[in-house]
Amino acid sequence: MEAFQFSTESEESTHSLVCRTEFCQNCYDQHSPKQGDLVLLYGGNSSKFKILKIGCQFIGVRGFTPHILNFSKSVNGEVIYSSACSICEVSYKPSKTPGCRDLVFSPQVKKVPIREWNFLITAKDLDYKVQGILV
Repeated sequence: MEAFQFSTESEESTHSLVCRTEFCQNCYDQHSPKQGDLVLLYGGNSSKFKILKIGCQFIGVRGFTPHILNFSKSVNGEVIYSSACSICEVSYKPSKTPGCRDLVFSPQVKKVPIREWNFLITAKDLDYKVQGILV
């Protein structure tokens, strides 16, 4: 799937996005999330992106990181969506607007049954917290 891109200029999205915890093999191999990592979070209520630098020792399970999920379509009882790890599959580049950055995602396409998708977007992992400094 092609990378999708948003600008931090408006920090708002018109896509159907949600931020949820998923496993990332690359982050597992890199012992992430860890102190100093940059992580992109998306607030479903605010519809805004926030970039945090993890400022304290992360307490959780290695390799489980925030992911930005982008709904694509539903076909034959399954949901097709793209998923980008908020630590290793997001890059930042200068925007044409001074003081802003563009976010470039390198997502993976995934497919799950509708029931699993519905659980994924409605259930929040209340034990998973990212504490850090806004960048």
